[in-house]
Amino acid sequence: MASASSSPSFSAGQRWSIRFHVAVSIGAAFALVVMANYLALRYFQRFYWTADPAYRVSPLTVQLLKSLTNQVKVVVFFDKRDPLYRPVEALLKDYVVTTPKLRVDYVDYPRDLAKANLAKQRYQFSFLGPNNVILFDANGNTKQVLQSELSDYDLSGLLAGQTNEIRRTAFKGEQLFNAALLSVTEARSRKVSFLQGHREHDPDSDEPKEGYTKFASLLRLSNTQFDKLYLRTNEVPADCDLLVVAGPKDALLDQELEAIERYLNRGGRLLALLRSGTTTGLERALGKWNVDVGGGDKLVLDSNNTVTGLDLVTTNFTSHAIVRNLFNSQLYLYLPRSVDRLREARPRPDSARAEVLFLTSKSGSASELRNGVITPSPRDRRGEIPLAVAVEKGGVQGVAASRGATRLVVVGESVFLGNTAIGNYGNHDYAVIAVNWLLDRPQLQGGVGPRPIKEYKLIMTLGQRQYVRSILLAAVPGGILLLGLVVRWRRRR
Repeated sequence: MASASSSPSFSAGQRWSIRFHVAVSIGAAFALVVMANYLALRYFQRFYWTADPAYRVSPLTVQLLKSLTNQVKVVVFFDKRDPLYRPVEALLKDYVVTTPKLRVDYVDYPRDLAKANLAKQRYQFSFLGPNNVILFDANGNTKQVLQSELSDYDLSGLLAGQTNEIRRTAFKGEQLFNAALLSVTEARSRKVSFLQGHREHDPDSDEPKEGYTKFASLLRLSNTQFDKLYLRTNEVPADCDLLVVAGPKDALLDQELEAIERYLNRGGRLLALLRSGTTTGLERALGKWNVDVGGGDKLVLDSNNTVTGLDLVTTNFTSHAIVRNLFNSQLYLYLPRSVDRLREARPRPDSARAEVLFLTSKSGSASELRNGVITPSPRDRRGEIPLAVAVEKGGVQGVAASRGATRLVVVGESVFLGNTAIGNYGNHDYAVIAVNWLLDRPQLQGGVGPRPIKEYKLIMTLGQRQYVRSILLAAVPGGILLLGLVVRWRRRR
């Protein structure tokens, strides 16, 4: 029986047409992949789906990273099984996508011993505790951030014998990483001098109210060193970038005030924190810089914004660079005095420019303080009362061009930066921003404090736990078993 002759399904022309269309489709798909990668590389956008602030960088950090001009290498010498590895890795990923100047190398030392030994030999790690460390390397300068520094802890339950758990309360990675970047990229560290000899706050004291160790630690995290200065027989050193006069209780000598005046005329920077109930002579010296310090016997109160009656909480900020980022924050002050700017009848072009930073609310008042007792009077000043000013003066004779403008920040309170109060409200952020403005660090015009760690607890009654247990152990497996039996029964039919 003869078989029917078979003919090809497609002609030669049709086959070439199919091949052509397949080739064009593959080329178009390849072009789309290339274009998508091109756009993703140059127009990268990162979206945050988590509410945890530990996994997102602040605008301050973005500004700092974009100001980098030198290549920085980061070595993460970390055990990947450690709970802190994930937030460290997530934070550094954000750093890398923000700037091309940062390169991160991960060393999982328990699993990669050869790479770990090479890193140890090159960088000479100085371990304190667990062998987890993040190292920043640039321009031949290195800075280590240890695992023990990355968190704040709550030990209250352990000390009270209520639990054996040590709870992490805050992640300080961003704060410490920024400080490390400054340390390895800045030409030199800045120097801050604390005036002493008049019962000022001590930067080496751990005393809760009067001590300033936490403020001093804040300076160290900004690549800033500090020392103590006695002006009775000395001048302000030429390498002093910032002079801090923190709450003196005794009057300054005339020669000390003159030394401060000479320092400011050279383009110096001054952070003056004054107390109520004292007169130090600094009030008169500040008047030459258009700062009007209210009498030491006047205590500023705010009846609508107080916790104890002797303190006040303010949210009344101006638009100055120091406080413009604090509009969603608050400052806590204890026994403040008024500090305002002088109104010149005929301002001169070379006059110091003084601007108010923050004020009380409209319910503020300045009452007399007699022997520690507040004595209100009908003559008391009422309304919005200024509590701090910032002063800038530059381009005048006597100001060295190399130092730039003279800058001052004067606050009518000093305890608000003490060890206890600096952690209240926005006091920490204010301190960071004010110091960086005085040191003329525009890339750090903002505050990055420790990021709180949020904990979520599910609290259920005994009956609710039994209900959930019955669902997980009975209803869910039983439902799956029943569904399998139904499917098997239908198939057998």
